[in-house]
Amino acid sequence: MTVSPFDSEIYRDLLFDAEAASSYFLVECMGRSAGWLAYGAVDGGTRVVDIYTGDHIADFTAGRRPILAMDYNAPTQALAVGDGQGYIMVIDMAKRRIARDFRAT
Repeated sequence: MTVSPFDSEIYRDLLFDAEAASSYFLVECMGRSAGWLAYGAVDGGTRVVDIYTGDHIADFTAGRRPILAMDYNAPTQALAVGDGQGYIMVIDMAKRRIARDFRAT
């Protein structure tokens, strides 16, 4: 993966946010062609930022346990997010809304 100087600024800002909140980001997923970066944190939040401006686009915090897995399917524009307890959230990134939220059994 290549990192542009602007991408480096976003990563630096994420590090500053983590240090200020005394938290850490566990996973990240980028929709480079869509212009966003999503990251999951220990507070259970999934946040999306614009990779060009660094602005927060969306916050899908649902009071969960730490986010441990994340994957993006570009053809369907679906972002899947999971935690260690089996809860899975599927986000429709085109509409920026939660499409499904369930517990895998």
